[in-house]
Amino acid sequence: MTTFNAWRDPWVPLQDRNGEQIRLSLRDTFVRAHDLAGLGAGLTPLDRDSLYRFLPSVGAVILRLVGDDALPNEGEDEGWSFPEEAVDQFGALYEERFELTGDRPFLQRWDRKHADLEALFSLDVADPKVRRGREKARSEKLQSLHMLHPHTPGGSSSQWAVRRDTRDETQCAELTLLLVTTWFQTKHGNSKDPWGHKSLKGSAGTWHVNPFAVHLTDPRSLARTLCANMPYAWIDGRNDLPLFLDHESLPRDFATAHVASVTRFTYAKTLPLVYVEDGAPVGFVIGEDPGIPVPGLGKDDKTSLGMVHEFDHTRLYLEQKSGDLKPRGAFGVRLTTTEGFERWFRAENQIRAALDRWARTDRVLTVSSSQKKDWLYSLYSDNGNTHGNREFAAWDELPADVAGASGDALERVRSLLTLAAQCRNTFGYAMKLATGDSRIPPAAEAGQAAFYAGLVPVLAAVAHAVHEGEEVDMRSHALALLRIARREFDRTTAPMLVPSAVARVAHARAEFARLIAKACAQHFPAPASSPEQETS
Repeated sequence: MTTFNAWRDPWVPLQDRNGEQIRLSLRDTFVRAHDLAGLGAGLTPLDRDSLYRFLPSVGAVILRLVGDDALPNEGEDEGWSFPEEAVDQFGALYEERFELTGDRPFLQRWDRKHADLEALFSLDVADPKVRRGREKARSEKLQSLHMLHPHTPGGSSSQWAVRRDTRDETQCAELTLLLVTTWFQTKHGNSKDPWGHKSLKGSAGTWHVNPFAVHLTDPRSLARTLCANMPYAWIDGRNDLPLFLDHESLPRDFATAHVASVTRFTYAKTLPLVYVEDGAPVGFVIGEDPGIPVPGLGKDDKTSLGMVHEFDHTRLYLEQKSGDLKPRGAFGVRLTTTEGFERWFRAENQIRAALDRWARTDRVLTVSSSQKKDWLYSLYSDNGNTHGNREFAAWDELPADVAGASGDALERVRSLLTLAAQCRNTFGYAMKLATGDSRIPPAAEAGQAAFYAGLVPVLAAVAHAVHEGEEVDMRSHALALLRIARREFDRTTAPMLVPSAVARVAHARAEFARLIAKACAQHFPAPASSPEQETS
């Protein structure tokens, strides 16, 4: 393997403003961040969540070199970038820490050297007895590179980590991306897999079984996205570094200054070390790096490692009556599904309270209510079970105007969703009429999901109008909702329009239209003096 350096060699999957998929080095990613739309296509949810943790932690150190005075003023939309001079100054200081191999390998253990692995695993020896011993060591201790994939949900704890895709982890660019994801997520393992028990890893992805994370993303600018997800405290007079840049001189307060410490945010302890043979990576060893201290946060190491990533500014929390914080766990369903969409807005789920607390973190770029119409809430959710299996992982995006609605805007969104829920229920009933069957056909679920997806622009228009102080005609938006419902019902029933079923489908469509119009009249009645009311 030729020497690979993640700072100067391309590996970061990105998308430019023309929609082209490109790979850039870390250095060029920051230099061009203001001209890039965002991360590239084809990434798993864990990849995306990890990159949105990794990139801001590096970007914060770069912005320290710029100085606070050089940043755009609060509320400004333009001018957000990482100056090339500061990027290169950072590279001059830390480029060697991005080497994939060497004494300080990137995102790997530093307590063991590659020469140690050669002495254990190299088969380039003449003595048959030594060779047999090393063959045995390879079979017992050298893990397949496939096990670096902590992605695919389902299956047993020994199998689900093997990602079923075509990416080749022996290629340096892909291996680097895997190391980023492994650093921040690891694997929901148990004592029988190479990672060991999840409570001893200290990685951000294992402190809570069902994490729910929110990243503000601007689809027009990666630079703005990174700055909007970077706590201001990271650049305000601090000199601590991401742990992957410095294992050896941790500041004494890294474990107690939760938001202010980029070191604590990037903490991990159970790490891989890649073994290279004949110029190519062939496997890795895994274990705790004793050079990384366990922070004294609890009564013992297990408790302390479980607490390292409490108060993570990307995660959602609920404040208890005692004052303690409890993570708001993920739902276990896609937020872009009908069920997930409804659950996001239910008052009893306390998402709004968790979002309010999430928004309290002072970030380098603060997005105002009036600017949110151009931003997205990118939502990472992950569900695992007590046996160490990740059963579900998803990445969903909703307009920030809608997902982050509050106050009057939230109440108006909820009122439309109440009508939408009735339309959804009527959808299933009318589908039974269309098929003549007593069971709701599978096609109904896809039609209902398309209906909810079509609602997003309507809800966004309502939320934005409220934020702008404009008068909102809720009945007109409700009628728009009905048009979407009828459109999706017609599309769903279109394949059923065979000669023998035309009359049945026509009746179902008419009944669906009548029932949802009745529901709309109950929730959003027409004014008594309107032509619509007089006609009815």
